[in-house]
Formats: sequence, structure tokens, C-alpha cells
Amino acid sequence: MPVAGLMAVGFGVSHDPRNRKRSIGAMVATMDVRVSSCFYSVTVQYKDGNEMVEKIDQHMQKAIEFYKYAVGAFPERIVYYRDGIGDSQIQFVKRQEVEPIIKTLSQIYGSNPRFAFIIINKRTNARFFKKQGNQFINPQPGSIIDNGVTCKGRQDFYLISQHVGQGTVAPTYYNIIHNNTGLDIEKVELLTYKLCHLYYNWGGTVRIPSICQNAKKLAFLTTQSLNGAI
Repeated sequence: MPVAGLMAVGFGVSHDPRNRKRSIGAMVATMDVRVSSCFYSVTVQYKDGNEMVEKIDQHMQKAIEFYKYAVGAFPERIVYYRDGIGDSQIQFVKRQEVEPIIKTLSQIYGSNPRFAFIIINKRTNARFFKKQGNQFINPQPGSIIDNGVTCKGRQDFYLISQHVGQGTVAPTYYNIIHNNTGLDIEKVELLTYKLCHLYYNWGGTVRIPSICQNAKKLAFLTTQSLNGAI
């Protein structure tokens, strides 16, 4: 797995329980793990319950500039995980978030920046089981389903990254809506699973990549502790 020069970015949203029309979004980005353990983070506020990110390209540019400051060079690849998006919003996300980011990256890197945008969906009804003798049990963490039940015409997969002590484990659905990083889907799947090991508030794997879990935690703390004051 080529981690050299990789920047992983996660974006998560938390809704203010005191004001349903207000949400807090947070973006967290990693630096090169060989050089720096620092993170770049930013929070943004939405009104009217909207979860679409405005000026996300500006936040990405600042994250890349911080990466260069910390590491000494721009990231060679950027993999962006976006939580909180439903299927009905995909085309809007492409116009509102993906295209502006690519435009900004093209100004920095030139044509064809090595960038991937992956939508995360935890609210899936899909369930998978492993047959063991005469019983059906939960699949092991790290199980990936990327054919048969995935959507035709998409680069998508289900990942079971966490262990549950009881009940049926719920997979997480990943939809790669843009990818020209040079990483094929198998490497993206492996990278995604590896990132699920790195959430340091928990002793095991988590359901989504740690960088996205960190973003959701930051958004939650901003909403709860700072009353949305950013």
C-alpha cells in the first residue's frame, strides 16, 4: 500500500440538537505519516439544515498548504472521504464539492491532479453472513463485498471493518465517485480498511475511516461544547 505522499481527508457533520436548522461540519486532513503526525482541521457552520459544503475548495487549498508546510512538499495523492450524503444528493455533491476541489487542485498541480472522492453511507439495509457449518455468523472484520450486490456502473463496495459482540454487524457502503489517483479499487479498499484501525479513542477498528471519525467527533464537540460558536 503506497502511503508515501498520501493525504487522507475526512468530512463529517453534526446537527445542533438545540437548533435543527443549524449544523456543524468539520474537515480533518492527515500529513505524510513518515514525516509528521500533525493534522489539519477546520469547522464550518450550515444553516437551514443544509449539509452541502460551501467553499470546500478553499478549505482544501489551506489543508494542502499546511501539508507542504509540515512535510516540505505537496501531497502526491489525496483521498477524500465524505460522510452524510444520500444517493439523491450525489449529483449535487459533484457540482458543489468535487468540481470546485478539482479546479483548485488543477491550479496547484496542473492538469489531472491525483485525487479521489469517496462517499460513505452507514445507513444501508444490506447485511452479510458467513456460513460456518450449519450456522450463519457475522463475517470477520476486513470482509469486503464488491460484486454481485453492488451497483452497476459504479465503483463501489461494502466493508465490514468492525467487530460486534452481539447482534448482526452492519456494513458500511463506499461509493467512489471520482478517482484518478492511480490506485485501483482493491488498493482503495485496503487503504479504507487500514484507516479504520487508526481511531485512537477506541481500542479496535471503527466503522468508518478514522480520519472521517475524527471529523465527526470534531463537529460534534463544536456543536455540543462550543454551542456552534466557530
